[in-house]
Amino acid sequence: MVRLLFFYFYCLMPGIILSQSYTKRSLVEVGDVLYTATDNSPRINLKKNKDNHWDFRRLQSGQEEMTVFLPASEGMAGGMFPSADMYYIKNGTEYYLETKRDEIREIGIIGEMDGFSIIAPYSPYGIYQKSKLKLNSSYSEEYEISFISTADQFALLDDLDLPIMPDSVRMIKKIKSRTVVDDQGEVLFPRNAYEVIRLKKIKTTEIKIEILLPDVFSKWIDITEKIPSKKTGNKKEIIYEFIASNEKEPIVHILMDKKGERPVSATFKIEPSENATNSAHKDKTLFVGLPNPAYGDVRVDVRGFPQDNYSIDLYNLTGKLIQSNPYEIQRDTTVTFNVSSLPRGTYFYALVNGKGETLRTKRIMVIKP
Repeated sequence: MVRLLFFYFYCLMPGIILSQSYTKRSLVEVGDVLYTATDNSPRINLKKNKDNHWDFRRLQSGQEEMTVFLPASEGMAGGMFPSADMYYIKNGTEYYLETKRDEIREIGIIGEMDGFSIIAPYSPYGIYQKSKLKLNSSYSEEYEISFISTADQFALLDDLDLPIMPDSVRMIKKIKSRTVVDDQGEVLFPRNAYEVIRLKKIKTTEIKIEILLPDVFSKWIDITEKIPSKKTGNKKEIIYEFIASNEKEPIVHILMDKKGERPVSATFKIEPSENATNSAHKDKTLFVGLPNPAYGDVRVDVRGFPQDNYSIDLYNLTGKLIQSNPYEIQRDTTVTFNVSSLPRGTYFYALVNGKGETLRTKRIMVIKP
């Protein structure tokens, strides 16, 4: 009985920060809108003052952004990631998320990455959010993102003096990270303050480049060592996140310099703002064909264009029209055209409206399995 009373007294005693050692972060859901701002020259100190505060009152609200979480079924690739229940858009790229009991997992991506148009699953997944966090706890991540591009989109190949031009290039990104809840305290903003725990994440990204030669289609050849190391190799990032109970966005997300000594950017929570850019609606049109490279049917997502009679015209590198595929498009849809009869090589496909105006043009590589 004495031990039990002592335990209750310990939990309720003022000054004992037991409740702060366990933070139940609220996870994002479909319909959530998060507002943040980014300071790319933050004048802040990561050392706490004598009152156990991180003083971030000098953060400047530069670029403001709102992140909208939408049902996965409404995304460009919702059907390609069946376990996803929602997605969000950042810089024109869609990131697909899967909700688990105590975490949100990032499982797929479609859009732009490293200058390439890609669609790729994560293997197995990244951790977007975790709910239950306490002081001195930790977790690790290890996953891959790989995608294939046409060789002519990879400009670095021109400098490698290869005996034969590849048909395709595959980039493999291996991501590893270790996150530790290393501190707790209070974050001060100009108008408010938050009780937080601090996460320190050390993240490394290794990039591997492989090529597929025309006469050796069954084997990818690793050329990573031939690429300048600044384009491949290991990239290390040190990130601090400050998390508060019942808040869905990080209170502050800080990226450090390579040595981990100086903040180079800080993204932080703001109140809803009319000036925030809505990433989900910067460009409501979409015209993208997959797979690429292709050797049979090409599936083209056409979204956000007005009802009209369209065609998808296919041209060779000299600009000669090879195919014209007509479609009556009344709403967001997916159409197909076939390239199996075409010689191996690089082509362009264009969306043309009823007035003969070319609205979008994309590049595609045709291969032979």
